[in-house]
Amino acid sequence: MSSSDNLQALVSISEACKILNCHPNTLRDWEKKGLIQSLRFGVRKDRKYLKTDLFNLMNQDGGLEDMVLPNNFDVSRIDMTKTLYEKFAIDEVEKNIQDLVKETIDFFDFNLFKNNFNKKIVFFTEKDFKNCESLAEKILRVITSPKYRSGSLKVINLEKYADIFLTKIQHCIDNKLPIQFMLPAMPFKIANPLKSLRRDADLAEIATFCKFNEINLQIQELYEPGAQFTIFHDGQLYYRHFLHSKEDANRYFNTLNRFIKELGFDDVFVVRDAFEELKQFKDFDQTYEQARKEMDNLWKLDSGTRLDDDIDNVLGFLKQNYHDGKIVKIMQSAKQNINLADVPLKLLHKINFSDEWDLDDHEMKVKKEILERSKKCAFEYMVVQHALEKAKFFNTLVPYGVRLTVHPKQGHIGVHMVKKKTHLLPWMGVGVMKSSGQVSVRYEGEVLSSGKYHPVYIKGEEHPFYYKEIETVHRGVEGFRKLFDTIASSIKKGDFYWAFSFNSEYHNKDIRNLLQELHKKLAKKGVEDLLICSDYKFQAISDAFKDNPNIKILATSQEFPSGVIILKNKVVNLVWGVDPIAFEIKNQEIVANYKEYFLQIWGSGV
Repeated sequence: MSSSDNLQALVSISEACKILNCHPNTLRDWEKKGLIQSLRFGVRKDRKYLKTDLFNLMNQDGGLEDMVLPNNFDVSRIDMTKTLYEKFAIDEVEKNIQDLVKETIDFFDFNLFKNNFNKKIVFFTEKDFKNCESLAEKILRVITSPKYRSGSLKVINLEKYADIFLTKIQHCIDNKLPIQFMLPAMPFKIANPLKSLRRDADLAEIATFCKFNEINLQIQELYEPGAQFTIFHDGQLYYRHFLHSKEDANRYFNTLNRFIKELGFDDVFVVRDAFEELKQFKDFDQTYEQARKEMDNLWKLDSGTRLDDDIDNVLGFLKQNYHDGKIVKIMQSAKQNINLADVPLKLLHKINFSDEWDLDDHEMKVKKEILERSKKCAFEYMVVQHALEKAKFFNTLVPYGVRLTVHPKQGHIGVHMVKKKTHLLPWMGVGVMKSSGQVSVRYEGEVLSSGKYHPVYIKGEEHPFYYKEIETVHRGVEGFRKLFDTIASSIKKGDFYWAFSFNSEYHNKDIRNLLQELHKKLAKKGVEDLLICSDYKFQAISDAFKDNPNIKILATSQEFPSGVIILKNKVVNLVWGVDPIAFEIKNQEIVANYKEYFLQIWGSGV
């Protein structure tokens, strides 16, 4: 071999580390241990390595393979959503499963839900874009606004990554394309009886699509092509590790696409199977195996295993950069996200909410088995995440897509999947519709324990499609006192208080006094106070409010079966008797009907 060939066969320490996929400190310590030799060149005595020595080292049995470590990957970018149960009574869950009134519908009206959702959108105004000099900056302001952003701007490090985001947005604008966003998400419904008994998408996922479409509509106000969201469905990547089935992932994937079609969002969403997309990456098998080796050694470090006393400096470097208890956190999350459908609900509840000394031998055995499952799941999950990052999977497939995430981190914009105050992801719970029409995500065990919701089934399905909030109930004089205090404190000048009187309320002295006090407070606030009653009750009610000129009373020949209070955003039905009860109704369609009915009678004057 000529001297020229020898020089070409030499590489620098940085090039050697790329070949070996290790940190320079690691290579120096292997040299100290005699695993490899370097040649020194120049005044600075720079290290050079023969390529043949590097390849020989790689092929040594029990050598490099056991020493490979992550050299350029920040494990803080790997996350799994935590499970934060509120303590609930399992006896109440079992009772309510039997006792709750079950509502059955023939089908879910996607268009009605979408239209009602869109009616509540509050669009940005020009003042929201103060200091935005370009269209791209306005669009970035939309997606990073508190309305949609999860996590702080500091966590995202917007100051550092804003130019990257703006470049991608501007590319779409220049090419008259919808603004591209991408998000790995929506694998399968988690089969954990405490979280969800249903094994398919439900109202929670529908609300997610509507929420993301809201962002699209906001952007369309600024830029006609709007936005397009590429969701990388990762169920096929993870189902084995989470002990789910391929059918679970396929069913969920197909249902997501059906929901998109039913909602008319075909141009807004593209759901791509991440597993199928990997076929475009010819060398991914090698990338995956390398990621596995690296993660295996990272686990040894994170669990406290020392590699060798001679490489303390390497260990110190790695602990400083990688060891933050990440593995423990991922394992804790995996315990609740693996398939636990085979564990009885009551046993699963006891394992989660009891101290170990309160568990018998069988219960402890199940708990340990779940822990073992979660260890394997956490490791495999982290390997896949690491391999995808090494392969630059997402940026390769959507090079001009702004990366969104459910776990806010640097360079990735965190987004609320359903609504701002809902931390749960749609595939980790059940959809719950509030009486106001808003949707949130809750763990099914907590929903059933509360007794505040009843299940709504689609005809022919085994599990609820969503849960619906039962209207708020106030009982007895004390309950009425709290109700009236709430009305008096929340109502504002310019609001209205309309009521149908049933007369019986004025026979109860305590209730009569409460009503008189309430109407005095309404008068002080300048609230419009209108009351309709039957002819024969007019005198008694007029006498009760003779000192209150603010209240206006209309007598009519009609009879009313109960008292009704109509406010701006709710109706209260009052049922009198020995134990009076008031029901709050917040369904806006019902509220609108009551308002219309009241005004018809008031306008007719009869």
